[in-house]
Amino acid sequence: MSETSQPDPIPEQPKTSLYGPPVITLSKPFESGPETLEFKKLLEDARWNEVLRLLGRITVAFNMLEASLRTMLAVLVSPQDEMLGLALAADMNFLLLIETCRKVSDSRAGNLPRDRADRDPMVVRFFGTLWETLDQADQLRRERNRLLHSQWFQVRDAPHPAISYRTSARGDEGLKIQTSNYDESDLSAVATRIESCGFKLMDLARQFPALSARES
Repeated sequence: MSETSQPDPIPEQPKTSLYGPPVITLSKPFESGPETLEFKKLLEDARWNEVLRLLGRITVAFNMLEASLRTMLAVLVSPQDEMLGLALAADMNFLLLIETCRKVSDSRAGNLPRDRADRDPMVVRFFGTLWETLDQADQLRRERNRLLHSQWFQVRDAPHPAISYRTSARGDEGLKIQTSNYDESDLSAVATRIESCGFKLMDLARQFPALSARES
């Protein structure tokens, strides 16, 4: 009696996801082992999770600061038609927004009569505050980049729950390795400074159309 060969079973096709590549269904769940337990401890560490939450807060705050800069530039360019200014500022990156705000505000201030004895002190104070705030935004840009472009590692049983690690090799300086310790208060302070700078710029943007009309 001869044996008949059976065709190989057709493997089950992976399910297709609406939001990405096919979803692979595991035949059995992951087995719990020392590595899995260690990873679970990492995820459950309260201080480490707070560090991650604060890094997220810094990201959101910086996006708000960038939007405030864009609004500030829009009203400087066109005080009575903000949408016209936004069309110019829409695709500018953060650094270009700062540089353009400085140039346009310098031009605006230069066109105002500096030699008038009765010049409105509110306008003088406005531009002084604006230039200080733009300098602060530029410093915060550097600080944010150092934080979010670094690798982060958890530190256990130490005063600081996290350490950032960053390498650079620019020009003739050679390889540089920078490490910094952070705790929750350090990161919270950075987030607060970014948020404060963004609110200050939005307040200045609201003030400028009326001040511009007073000096015209």
